[in-house]
Amino acid sequence: MPANAMKRRYIRHPRNLPLVFRTIPREFAQVPECWQGRDLGGLRFEALCPVPPGAVLELTVSVCGETQTFRGTVHWIQPLGRHFEVGLRFTDPDDAFRARMAEQACHIEAYRRRRSRRAGRTIGVEQAARAWIRRYAMAFSPLPQEEPAGGS
Repeated sequence: MPANAMKRRYIRHPRNLPLVFRTIPREFAQVPECWQGRDLGGLRFEALCPVPPGAVLELTVSVCGETQTFRGTVHWIQPLGRHFEVGLRFTDPDDAFRARMAEQACHIEAYRRRRSRRAGRTIGVEQAARAWIRRYAMAFSPLPQEEPAGGS
């Protein structure tokens, strides 16, 4: 699969919003067998230092007064100037859901900040959310399709 096609399956975390991560020892990060190998989507973000593929990370995102924590496994990493771009694959459906909701809030906040800067005044969260949903929600990284029970 071409690199660009692979990257499209990952939600890109906005560069101007903080994201904190830490490595979890593998013995404390077991993936339930029923979810191993399933495509639950993923997240793309920038890191200051390289993270080895296969590492299990716990990420924390805070936006609009809410903090969400979720885990995933590093699927790929690429140099990006003086930083690195990391592709994290979700390994738990609850983490994947929380991450998607948190990332939508992050994208709305990034959009609100851009609009506020351009307008020269503060745009409210509700107004920004309505505008972002109208313009971008349908194209926001669709969920991977579940395989039918029993596999292929």
